[in-house]
Amino acid sequence: MAVQLSIPTSTFRLVRVFLASPGDLGEERRAAREAVDEINKTIARPAGFHVDLIGWEDTISERRRPQEIINEDLQSCEMFVGMMWKKWGTPPDTVGRFTSGFEEEFSLATELSESQGSPVIRLYFKQVDQSLLSDPGEDLKKVLSFKESIEKQKKVYFETFKDVNEFARRMRISIADYINKLRSEMQREQESSTESPRQPTTGDHDEEREQQEEGNLPAIVQARFLADVASEITEPNGEASAVEVARLRNVANWLSHSQNDQLTLGAHDANILYASRGVLVLSDPEIANLADAGLGAYSSDNLPVWYWVGNRLSVVPDWLGPRLITTT
Repeated sequence: MAVQLSIPTSTFRLVRVFLASPGDLGEERRAAREAVDEINKTIARPAGFHVDLIGWEDTISERRRPQEIINEDLQSCEMFVGMMWKKWGTPPDTVGRFTSGFEEEFSLATELSESQGSPVIRLYFKQVDQSLLSDPGEDLKKVLSFKESIEKQKKVYFETFKDVNEFARRMRISIADYINKLRSEMQREQESSTESPRQPTTGDHDEEREQQEEGNLPAIVQARFLADVASEITEPNGEASAVEVARLRNVANWLSHSQNDQLTLGAHDANILYASRGVLVLSDPEIANLADAGLGAYSSDNLPVWYWVGNRLSVVPDWLGPRLITTT
């Protein structure tokens, strides 16, 4: 079976969009992905953007509460797209205040939006046949109650659609509008910076010279990352996140010498970095190490390896050849 490699989009401004819905909107979820592919080809990429649609289908399995893992994906997104129809969904855990995964996702999205201004929220309700409203059942009752609460609170504007084609059209318009606003903001910032350019300091020249020297850029990327982690853990009650710990191990593996003990990047750490790939800026040596680690665990069917392999092949086209020889 041929494996499709994912080529990196580091030259684009990444826009991560979270798609939330119960399981009765499968056609709409597929249409959303098709709409995003169309937006990327026609509007986003020519403007320097790439839209990455994230949903529960993309969640990597591990031993944690599933909704907790999905919530981490949501927190890395700058747009939340929610859809509702007849189903309310299933509880995200056995004990808790939320009665469905969608309810928890929407609550988290609104809390983040109010506290930090992101994500932007788009909410859609699919029209329900009038024949069902006379005896809606428990699921539909909850959906209708949720919709009524949104109307009363007047904090989130929602739209309705009648079929999958209308939803796809609204999805395309919404994302295109968001990208156009981002592009306008970036143009205003660029114009503002060119009107009153900051005078470079000696430190700026030193850093620019360092970055131009061959082989120095990876070291600068690692140094900045390590400095950020050091700053976080020295704060009162400060601690490194799971993503940062995984990346620390990866950097340590790259920096190791023959005098060091053997270091191994585990599949769990590699999966954590893969799940957060949209918000991390990894250097080429880190990506190479992730690809090598993935190939070493190929027998475990660790699919994220192909993402890192695709990244390496885009930079070093013949990178895979010697490794295939040594593993056969």
